[in-house]
Amino acid sequence: MRLAGLDSYDRSGFVSAPLAFTPYVGAFSVFLLVLALVTRRRVLVAVALVTVLAFGYALVPRVLGSSVGRPDLRILTVNLRLGQASAPAVVALIRQSRPDVVSLQELTPGAVARLDAAGLGSALPFRALSPLPGASGTGLLARYPLTAPGNVDQRSTFLMTTAVLRVPGHGPVTLVAVHTSPPIPGSAAGRWQRDFDLLPPAGSGASVLAGDYNATLDHAPLRSLIGTGYADAAAASGHGFVRSWPTDKWLPPVTIDHVLIRGLHAFTVRGVTIPNTDHRALLADLSW
Repeated sequence: MRLAGLDSYDRSGFVSAPLAFTPYVGAFSVFLLVLALVTRRRVLVAVALVTVLAFGYALVPRVLGSSVGRPDLRILTVNLRLGQASAPAVVALIRQSRPDVVSLQELTPGAVARLDAAGLGSALPFRALSPLPGASGTGLLARYPLTAPGNVDQRSTFLMTTAVLRVPGHGPVTLVAVHTSPPIPGSAAGRWQRDFDLLPPAGSGASVLAGDYNATLDHAPLRSLIGTGYADAAAASGHGFVRSWPTDKWLPPVTIDHVLIRGLHAFTVRGVTIPNTDHRALLADLSW
């Protein structure tokens, strides 16, 4: 399913959702190879070896990336979980890590008020916000001026805010706060694929698409988007398995939050736990 990209044709969600756990199945395949070797069953050894190599082809490149350049552009992405994430903790992280851009998902009007009350405005004065009740709102905050605020497409499941970052001494950077529908079984699976189709393909200039993709690098829609000319900052810097979601469930954590870049180099990506949200924030250091 992973190599064939069958989730591109899945409208039920019963293929797409399990594919998020591909790294765990890949690790288990090594155990099966060892078991086949111990039992000296040649056919099973051959099948298990091919399986391990196939998983290795898909998974190993995520830890082979390397840091490039000197980090001078920091991106933070945070899913606020229906606006309930701890505003003081988010603002404290912003003050401590000093990001140049913050992408917020599930941004509600109440969350904006709580973030401002916690001192957000003085830390990042420029903003393009689209707060809405529930999970539909997103927003962008920046240390430098933002121009051309807007949204990707009104047909998307959640609003995905866009803007252009103007950094002194550098060219413009197109920003997108990404939040796609999850590929859960049912009608949402079709919306998930549509949301990816609405995201802009890589252009000729610098771009940063940061947020909650509800997809891992084992999902064909995300790989297709990357294939237009983006790079996943975590995989490009050798941190492709930074855990992202969930932080409050029994499920093993997977990487569904991403920072995609075009015209920039990735230096490092790390996760940070925020109280009252089921996503870890991601901090990505980039270089021009």
